[in-house]
Amino acid sequence: MEDISSPVSPSHPYLPPEHEHIIFEMAALTHRRTIPRLILVAARVKLWIEPLLYQVVTLSARASEERESLGLPYFNLNILLKAIERKSPLFFQNAVKHLFLEHGVLPRELEIVCAACTGVVNIFHLNTGLRDLGPLRSLLIVLDGRQ
Repeated sequence: MEDISSPVSPSHPYLPPEHEHIIFEMAALTHRRTIPRLILVAARVKLWIEPLLYQVVTLSARASEERESLGLPYFNLNILLKAIERKSPLFFQNAVKHLFLEHGVLPRELEIVCAACTGVVNIFHLNTGLRDLGPLRSLLIVLDGRQ
């Protein structure tokens, strides 16, 4: 008979949290589009890999074959803006490293995203039709100051 009081048994194996962390991080980095499902596994997994979801943010009003081929998650702008509103300012500052802006981003939305993502190291801006690039300029000044 199995001892139910023991947390480690053949039917309930134990994996140290540092090993779990490595496994989930590797899975998330290998298949970034699975991160939204992986963060549902457990609260500790969400803490480990949710920042990886936001490392590369692509904002576009249209589908992109390139994004699909790279396996990058799609960011609905409204959902991203809600996440920026709900999370600590440091979360996006530390998580977002690459920002790709394409068609359909309005100036006010761009301002909110740029204000939250001050830890960006790469910006790609593809003819968004914006005339006022002030929010991008402020982010570029932050980038330039780090060099």
